[in-house]
Amino acid sequence: QRHTQGMEKMEDLQQKADTLAIKLQTEQEQAAALKQQLHDALVEVESLAESRKHERARAQQAEAEQARMANERQAMAMERAELQIELLALKEQKAERRGLNPTVNTTVSPAKINPLAPLPQRRST
Repeated sequence: QRHTQGMEKMEDLQQKADTLAIKLQTEQEQAAALKQQLHDALVEVESLAESRKHERARAQQAEAEQARMANERQAMAMERAELQIELLALKEQKAERRGLNPTVNTTVSPAKINPLAPLPQRRST
């Protein structure tokens, strides 16, 4: 009877050991799966961080380009204003050479301004 009890006890212990081995195997598989999920998540986080870094760089580049273009537009506007001022000055000089008042837009010939020019004759009928 002792022999049978000992055998039963051994079988019982073997069954418990098998059960524990199965549990251990399952937990190891779960741990491996979790480890893989963690690895995948880390790879994704690194990828997102790299992507955001490139996004920020592109955004900064776009801002710099916009600022450069705005400066260029401002410089062109200033150059245009300077050219308009030069053009106005040239028009005034030309009008003064013709003997015209630059503020009055008339077409008076120099002969009509010249005091030595003969006066136009009036015809009386």
